[in-house]
Amino acid sequence: MSQTYNKEGLTGKQNGGMLNLTGMRVGIRVGAVCSGLAITTQQASAVAPSAGTKGFTFTCPSGEQAIGGAFFGTSFPDSKAVALDELLRVSPRKWAVEVRNLATHPVRFTAGEVCAR
Repeated sequence: MSQTYNKEGLTGKQNGGMLNLTGMRVGIRVGAVCSGLAITTQQASAVAPSAGTKGFTFTCPSGEQAIGGAFFGTSFPDSKAVALDELLRVSPRKWAVEVRNLATHPVRFTAGEVCAR
């Protein structure tokens, strides 16, 4: 599966989508949580090597908890060549995001973490 994530500010519209790369029918769940919690975000960009993986482990500031992570391809038109390889909460303050490049050339992506008090 590949995730598409478009962001228009923390208080604006959030769009998400999935692209099935398996050729088979798969079930997915998509949801959103709206909350009055104070949140912070961290993000970083990198280049995933040809047919390889690349990722980040983010750490929330002291007193905050890791509540989510995301990624999106930023090399247009190759943004759909970046697929999720790993997305998990490593500890209460850490979130890991790793992507897999499905292209035969390097592709730029951005990954991030959401933290809440």
